[in-house]
Amino acid sequence: MISDVRTFRAATISAALARVKRELGPDAVLLGTRMRPSAGTDREEVEITAAPPAAGPPRPAAAAATSSPVAGNPPSASGVDEPLNPSPAVTPRTRGVPESLYPFYLELVQNEVAARIAARIVRQAVGPLNQTTPDPAAIRAALRTQLERMIPAGGGVEVAVGGARRIALVGPPGSGKTTTLAKLAAQLGLRQKRRVAILSLDRHRLGGHEQIRRYAEIIGVPMAEAETAAQVRAACEALASAEAILMDTGGVALRDQPRRAQLVELLAAAQPDETHLVLPASMSAAAQQRAAEAFAPLGVSRLVLTGLDEAVGFGVVLNVLGRLRLPVSYLTTGPRVPQDLLEACSRRLAELILPPQR
Repeated sequence: MISDVRTFRAATISAALARVKRELGPDAVLLGTRMRPSAGTDREEVEITAAPPAAGPPRPAAAAATSSPVAGNPPSASGVDEPLNPSPAVTPRTRGVPESLYPFYLELVQNEVAARIAARIVRQAVGPLNQTTPDPAAIRAALRTQLERMIPAGGGVEVAVGGARRIALVGPPGSGKTTTLAKLAAQLGLRQKRRVAILSLDRHRLGGHEQIRRYAEIIGVPMAEAETAAQVRAACEALASAEAILMDTGGVALRDQPRRAQLVELLAAAQPDETHLVLPASMSAAAQQRAAEAFAPLGVSRLVLTGLDEAVGFGVVLNVLGRLRLPVSYLTTGPRVPQDLLEACSRRLAELILPPQR
């Protein structure tokens, strides 16, 4: 019943959970958590909404549906492919999480790790510790180690001397391909002092060539445009002295088969060494899955997640990687060029999802 739902506030998660347990029992249902300003101070406090077990809402049937894997990819060995439940509204016992470890589980869920994945991380991480009450620092370290194992980070672009490496960015409209490519060009060209060139294949978007040309001028790298397979081959030959040719492609809607066929033709002529699928982290799980399946025939080998600055927590990265089963190469965390581009690293991502305790 709605009237059974109560709100508990405290300075820390542990203290708030202790109140929930004391007043509603160890099997209380956690309906939500958030940070909120503490009355009369400039500090924040934890607010937990909870209810007795009988008052908890039933799990929606849709949440039990398992996302299908991307065609051609094997089942995940990490276990993150099980059904996702975005709400922590379950008891510790139903998740198999010891009550003493529930604050760590809740911290993962607060950072947007799906509840089932968070429970599995906690169970698998603390198992090897084999202690009744392990040290909190040891638990946190074990959790980050488990997170690292579950994150398939492919690393950034590999630029080798002796030939132009061709890197293509593909994805749906509005995913941030052009800005991401500009950030990558600036990092490689200005910071790493590599010889970089840009090839624009954006033949449909109004002003597509002009936008990336402006970036190329600011960064100080050569640029070419191509709209046919023959032009692509000629442009690649003209830019062959570069160590990396970054290819900007036009956004292709998931149901736009003619444009996708044109892009397939252009990329076949370009013969990229790497093809990165660019997706917004805020895109719905179903849309991300459909995009991955739609772009898979283009030879997608890595994933770029954009707009992490707009996500509630970095845990969404783990959820996406579990569904799509592609190694992540880069994350974008804002609009600045080139600062807001992070090269993916399992350890770095694990620390973003579960930061070291201050």
